[in-house]
Amino acid sequence: MSATRPSTIETAIEGCRPTDKTPVTLDAAALPSSRDDLRDLQTELAANDFVPAGVTVQACFDVNCSFATQDEADRIREYIRTAAFLGAGTVTVEFDAVEDESKVRPSLAALKERARREGVTLDGLAGRADELAGEGRTTVRVAADGRALGVIAIADAPRETAASRAPP
Repeated sequence: MSATRPSTIETAIEGCRPTDKTPVTLDAAALPSSRDDLRDLQTELAANDFVPAGVTVQACFDVNCSFATQDEADRIREYIRTAAFLGAGTVTVEFDAVEDESKVRPSLAALKERARREGVTLDGLAGRADELAGEGRTTVRVAADGRALGVIAIADAPRETAASRAPP
């Protein structure tokens, strides 16, 4: 029988102490690809009192091609692994357009599951929807089994007759 009490999430949270490190979000496009360079980045971040909190990835799903969608999902998957390696807790995937939602939905679901297994949260879909709605676009949120998978933005060009029909 052990003399120490069992470790729980509550116990871990109770033991938290503030630190003087500054959380930063890293742009995925600027990250090195080799593990050695990523280790150097970790060292440099620590030397400057930074801690990676998240990684932001610009994604492109605007081609109606299963191979292109899979290639993009594979690229994002590598950034999820990179974020986990660096100790970042969140990967934010940003994208403007989705050509074929039926091809993208399964890829996003798989990416979300991969992120969960890597201990990272895949995020940014709700915030992106709000941003697109603020730009005057209609947004459609894609979900399966109660989990957010993506955002589709729809924008119509204004009609020439719209100004004449607008109330004074």
